[in-house]
Amino acid sequence: MDRSRVRGMLLGGAIGDALGNPIEFLSINGARKHFGPNGVTTLILNRDGFSEITDDTQMTLFTLEGMIRGHHQLRRTPRPGTDPLAVVVRTVHGAYLRWLRTQHDYAPDADMTGWLVGHQELHVPRAPGLTCLSALRRTNTPGCDIATPTNRINDSKGCGSVMRAGAVALWPGSAADVFRLGIDTGALTHSHPTGFLAAGAFAVIVRELLNGNELLTAIEAARESLRTWPNQAEVTELYEHIDLAVRLGSGQRNWTGRRQEPVRLTPEAIASELGGGWTAEDALAIALYSALVATDFEDGVCLAVNHSGDSDSTGAVAGNILGAMYGEQAIPTRWLNELELADVIGQIGDDALTEFGTTSRQSSQEWLRRFPPN
Repeated sequence: MDRSRVRGMLLGGAIGDALGNPIEFLSINGARKHFGPNGVTTLILNRDGFSEITDDTQMTLFTLEGMIRGHHQLRRTPRPGTDPLAVVVRTVHGAYLRWLRTQHDYAPDADMTGWLVGHQELHVPRAPGLTCLSALRRTNTPGCDIATPTNRINDSKGCGSVMRAGAVALWPGSAADVFRLGIDTGALTHSHPTGFLAAGAFAVIVRELLNGNELLTAIEAARESLRTWPNQAEVTELYEHIDLAVRLGSGQRNWTGRRQEPVRLTPEAIASELGGGWTAEDALAIALYSALVATDFEDGVCLAVNHSGDSDSTGAVAGNILGAMYGEQAIPTRWLNELELADVIGQIGDDALTEFGTTSRQSSQEWLRRFPPN
């Protein structure tokens, strides 16, 4: 994969997250009151001069760390007859328990080894999602197995499943593997089919973009993956939201058969047409729409966050898409300089390329310390 696209996807998601963070719980009128007539259009800095990421980016980083450690484990200790993706889902669950403990939550048995968890900036709760917290607490109980698409532990389809799924696109397997890994890691916390299917679809979309394909082509690849799901009734709602985003964002044929121009929605219209982004299907739809109509990275993330809804999550998902489309060089330098943990985010993208690549894989003691294969 192209390094600029990989880093752009991860850094772009973090910037969208940080951009939307200050207005996550504000209406669009509140955002205008605080930040001007267009809402928030620049990163808001803390007293240390950085724009703060939220749990969206934290969980994305731990998702990728879990994948790297799972791949490292399989590489060092092959397990013939074992489902490799099941191993990786387990290591991602372990990474989520590390994240849970960084949120000052009850996870006394979490494995706190490795490079990522050593960054103390991640040990700050940033409004973590209640569904993620409760699901991980429950599956951290002795004797309780992890949640899966068949072992469902709640009925949530909140956007917490999709906000972190961009990382799954980096998995080196087939598109079918990426789709399944997105579903299975989403289901670790969100048991409603729309929640975990949206995560799988989003992972496929980002994977296609990282491979250089156009966004509409990537969306069609996600539709193809969704058609393999055995219960198509569970996919209907997600299809409808994706299709609406495409119609609004790429133009649609009117009753005469003539194609109309894409619709540039107001923040109020985003809420009425596409929802608030609190659920997985809404967040994905808003992000897809924003990326389809955007003139550049900055325009797209600003559009994605300025509405009366879950602005950091819609910004994070849109930022993943736009960063994968345009690469790191399309992100304004001033934003990269102002982003909290930008060096860590970029580094773990480079580490993923190293671990998942076919050459230059690391076996040194330093690599073992950074990504213990357990």
